[in-house]
Amino acid sequence: MHSEAMQWYVLTIQSRTPRLTAQILRGKGFEEYLPLYCARRRWSDRTKTIEVPLFPGYLFCRFDPLDRMVPVLTTPGVTGVVSAGRTPIPVSERELDAVRAVLASGLAAQAWPYLGVGSKVSIAAGPLELNVATVSSARSTVPI
Repeated sequence: MHSEAMQWYVLTIQSRTPRLTAQILRGKGFEEYLPLYCARRRWSDRTKTIEVPLFPGYLFCRFDPLDRMVPVLTTPGVTGVVSAGRTPIPVSERELDAVRAVLASGLAAQAWPYLGVGSKVSIAAGPLELNVATVSSARSTVPI
């Protein structure tokens, strides 16, 4: 099922249903990847180690957006595909391999809180590479 057109994309999902959404996509024949890490959670009566998503609200899925977009978007729990305008943005296999390697290494990995207004960020790629920017607003879309 892996053709040249099939690449990895980031899906936005309902944050309470990551495992179920991944399972449904797998059942539809898609290759999905939900990176999980172990975290200790404390309740009033106990402490427990549980697996939680490394990227809450996101799930990786391999598909051809020209052919298979509707079955992905109609999957329960999927709210969209990370896109630039109306064009889904592919994620390179190399980047996913790096995430897999970090999680497999046993090193501490965890989700990092969102950046706040006024935070300094370095641009790692693109036409503004090596520049430093300041977060100017905390909207849900491109806050820099």
